Amino acid sequence: MTCPPPGSGRRGFILFLVCVLALVMMVMIIGLSRHKSGAVLQLNRTIEQERAVTLAQAGINEMLASIKAEVNDKDTPVGKAIHQLWKNRPGVTGANAIFNASFDSSRLKMTNQLVEETLGSRGDVSGQISLVITERVTGIPRPAYLGYVELIARTKYRDYPAETRVKERREIRVVDLSDPFIDKYALFVKSFCRLINDPKKRIIVQGVTTNDPGRYSFAYLGNRSYPACPEFPNGSKSAETP
Repeated sequence: MTCPPPGSGRRGFILFLVCVLALVMMVMIIGLSRHKSGAVLQLNRTIEQERAVTLAQAGINEMLASIKAEVNDKDTPVGKAIHQLWKNRPGVTGANAIFNASFDSSRLKMTNQLVEETLGSRGDVSGQISLVITERVTGIPRPAYLGYVELIARTKYRDYPAETRVKERREIRVVDLSDPFIDKYALFVKSFCRLINDPKKRIIVQGVTTNDPGRYSFAYLGNRSYPACPEFPNGSKSAETP
């Protein structure tokens, strides 16, 4: 019977320990590599999602600006809906959508120009807008309503397959501010204004155009706060309007 040389068991244990440590290090390196790759991928997805949300928000702002520009013109679809609401004066028992419109990429030109500059031709932004009336204000002679405008923007592009949607609501008040006295004036100045009373400047007053040839636009220049001058020594207390 032969005995192993002295120290061989210890050398075998050390070799086993080195192999175990090497295996553990290899597992840790693989795990860290995958974790780093996953973190980079997640960060990239977060950046792409934030970019999509920003572009969708730009679409919402453009839709809102378009509605603001058209709401007081009854020749536009939204203005016609408001005018019809005032004309009919319906009672409101719940949320009632009086106007809906869709905005494709061709109508959101400024937003999709940003998309072109940011993403190239890989995506587009579209949206939808609704004007909803929820309550009628009572106790006043002219019709007035409370409600909200709901805006939805959608961002799509090839590098991020999921559609990004941004929804926003803003409260509105629909009020008829027409006045039979003030509306007939194209210019109404109650107090003296030095910028207007400047002989070196010329003011062009454009009247309100109507289809009725018997209707005219008026201009009023008041004498309140008018200073004393050779033509009107008493200023605003002059008998005649300066």
